[in-house]
Amino acid sequence: MFRKCLMIIAATAALAVSFSASAQPVDEWYVVQDPRTKRCSVVERRPTTESMVVVGPHGYPSRVEAETGMKTVTVCETR
Repeated sequence: MFRKCLMIIAATAALAVSFSASAQPVDEWYVVQDPRTKRCSVVERRPTTESMVVVGPHGYPSRVEAETGMKTVTVCETR
């Protein structure tokens, strides 16, 4: 019985961790550029592949600030 209770507690804890990890609020927003098309956009996660490159000085605390910051990044200016 004790073993069964431990298994249920462990499974419940693991499930809670997986749900809380996916429901975390976004801490930082990033201005990224697609090197192929040279188009910039704002994303909520730092890119981990070479298909997008972070441009600008840092991550931003909100989407609005990232969108405003994107307007000041020279490589993102429309010509």
